[in-house]
Amino acid sequence: MGTPTVRGLTARWTAASIAACLLQYIVKFVQAYARAGVPIAAITPQNEPTNPTTYPGLELPESSEAKWLAHDLEPALGAARLHPEIYGNDYGWGPRGTAYAKALASGEAARTH
Repeated sequence: MGTPTVRGLTARWTAASIAACLLQYIVKFVQAYARAGVPIAAITPQNEPTNPTTYPGLELPESSEAKWLAHDLEPALGAARLHPEIYGNDYGWGPRGTAYAKALASGEAARTH
């Protein structure tokens, strides 16, 4: 399994704590839009996976993201009675984006959910 990495952040932050914050943020974001009358039909939890950047950010390899989606995000959204589609890739149709999406969709977590 790949390990989540955090680039450009101080050592007191861990990948797990960032992922937990992201989980809460996504649920609250979808709830807030719903309260405002703007339904969210789909989300992409990680912006442009595999696209290297120089700014701070969380990088989840597809194996880690698949497990996080299935075991954390999807249940949290369900508990909040929210059911947007969850897209695992928004990077485009190039080789990196396509390979990431295929690996994510073929992982064990995707097959069981």
